[in-house]
Amino acid sequence: MSKRKGFFIILEGGEFAGKTTQANLLLKYFQRLQISAIKTKEPGGTLLGKKIRRLLLFSREKPDFKAEAFLFSADRSEHYSKVIIPNLQDNKVIVSDRGWPSTIAYQGFGRGISLKFLQYLINEATFKVKPDLVIFLDIAPEVYAKTWRERQASRNKRLTRFEKEKIDFHWKVREGFLYLAEQDKSHWYIVDAAQSKEKVSSDIISIVNKKLPKYLNYQNGHKR
Repeated sequence: MSKRKGFFIILEGGEFAGKTTQANLLLKYFQRLQISAIKTKEPGGTLLGKKIRRLLLFSREKPDFKAEAFLFSADRSEHYSKVIIPNLQDNKVIVSDRGWPSTIAYQGFGRGISLKFLQYLINEATFKVKPDLVIFLDIAPEVYAKTWRERQASRNKRLTRFEKEKIDFHWKVREGFLYLAEQDKSHWYIVDAAQSKEKVSSDIISIVNKKLPKYLNYQNGHKR
């Protein structure tokens, strides 16, 4: 990969945290500033990824845990080679609804797969390209439990395989995200996702504005 440009943001969190809503709001914020930005997601950020996404989230065939990790890795490799890296090279801001941290949280802490093995898959699939910023949308356990019970009881909502998991699984996933945030405090920020979507969006934008000037200075310098 040539010299790194662009600005890469990953929005993370468990189920029901509002990641997609916040990714859409953040993209609109960049558009208002007339900053060249795209929104993408994992899994499903490419045509092949959409097929893998359906298989992972809605297929009646339940892969074993390691096969599940390989499928996420296949999606990620395609995503980075066709979306993430080209857009960074074009000096764009990327807002991704989920990314590699979900593999550590879900397959590592949730499924119990070796973190060392998962990190190897991640490094291979991402070509070791790191995000500039990861924002974890956290929901307190008691709030999460209420939402989880409501979703499980709903007959109108098509749940993914992960949303159907027992509540203990989701506690482990949250633990995984908090572990990652503790390991990299210079790039990770935690936002209380139980607030109103407007307040969550405001908190995210405040964080982005702290990190973005370096990118904007680079961008402006190359326009001269």
